[in-house]
Amino acid sequence: MSSNAKKIGLGIVIAILCAIAFYFLYWIKTPAYSLNIIRESVEKHDVATFEKHVDMDTLYTKAFDDGIVAVDKIQGDGTLSNPLAVGFLQMLKPPVVAALKNETIEYIKGEKENKAQSNNKADDFAQGMKSKSGVDNSKLKDITVVSKENSEAIVALTLYNQKIDKNFDLKVKMTKLDDGTWKLKEITNLVEFLVEIDKAEKEKLAELNKNIVAELKMAVPVTAANVKLNSDGNPFFASYWLNYGIELQNNTDKNITDVYVLIDLVDNNKKVFKETRLRYNQNIFTAHSKLSLSYKDKLNQFIDKDMALIENMNDKKMEVHVVGIKYADGKEVKVLEELPDVVKK
Repeated sequence: MSSNAKKIGLGIVIAILCAIAFYFLYWIKTPAYSLNIIRESVEKHDVATFEKHVDMDTLYTKAFDDGIVAVDKIQGDGTLSNPLAVGFLQMLKPPVVAALKNETIEYIKGEKENKAQSNNKADDFAQGMKSKSGVDNSKLKDITVVSKENSEAIVALTLYNQKIDKNFDLKVKMTKLDDGTWKLKEITNLVEFLVEIDKAEKEKLAELNKNIVAELKMAVPVTAANVKLNSDGNPFFASYWLNYGIELQNNTDKNITDVYVLIDLVDNNKKVFKETRLRYNQNIFTAHSKLSLSYKDKLNQFIDKDMALIENMNDKKMEVHVVGIKYADGKEVKVLEELPDVVKK
């Protein structure tokens, strides 16, 4: 090999090494690299490194507020328009944030599985927020820097929800530390993320339940349904209740021991004002027979949706769904209430 060829070859090697070095030095200063540091700190049970790169106080405080907004949007019950409810939620925020922080530290230390289940309401609330996010059923698929300006960056984490079989983007804000690495501060799109997760879960459930619902409608159709608002007429503080009347038909050749019924009171826009679940198992629902059910449901004037029913039942409709049956031979047909757990391979 000639001297010139050797120089050219050496130059190429040096250029490649320089490019690798530049890329490495650039990479360790990126938000994505710091997210990898966070991941490794969890795997190595390194609490100090995790706390350096995650501002749990800011993260969970904003997540609490956004979680309340998301639930209000999903349920549509006007919780945030109720000053009493808002005040209660704000009182609950500090212990919930503390519970989330404590659970995070326990998880990083590897102590979470050894802890007894808590009966604390703050812990339960925190677990509920975690459950709605679907993080336990998600895998990180990709990390993308959406924007970076000065010492602040927005990073999109693409999460694959295994139960729903769909990707969702969770966007986080990160701030630059003095050593050039980054710290996770908050989730910027949590409200939209939770609403989207909820919508996708309901769509997936409807898909899985399609054939089950059809089977139940054929087996036990609802042949009649009515609802009436009643009052004791007390001029000072009246009591109100609803009387439901339902008639079902057993179209099958089998006796049925249990019938599960879902009653929704909805307006013209399908907004649910009251949901009631009934289980009938008093007598055998014999093959090819009819069953009449009646039920009294008390209303609470301090609940906005109940008060809306008291003030105006004229635009409300009663929807009745048979959501489950159990035959005398032990066979059960029931709609899924939640998505099935992912089978680990």
